[in-house]
Amino acid sequence: MIALALYLIFFSAFSNYRASKYWPKEISAFAFIAKPVFSVAFFVAAITMLVLAKGWTVGILLSITAYMVMASGIVFFASTNRYLSYIMFGLLHVLMALVLIFN
Repeated sequence: MIALALYLIFFSAFSNYRASKYWPKEISAFAFIAKPVFSVAFFVAAITMLVLAKGWTVGILLSITAYMVMASGIVFFASTNRYLSYIMFGLLHVLMALVLIFN
């Protein structure tokens, strides 16, 4: 449940940054997720999962910290080379899928 919550936080930060004006024009993929509704829905679902799993104080602090880490990582990898961005986003998806399968 925690891995799924962190994955939802990643999608929340990703859709939030994708909708901003700072998203690189070279990376034209992922346009379907650039809606503020997705960002809020993913983040609320992740907070709910983390609060249910860890308690309200740890769950909220963990969700805020995870969002800040994910948002800064997305800004870093989106501003690098386009192919490196695709590789890092793909690697994150594969690792999260492995965690969800084997956990």
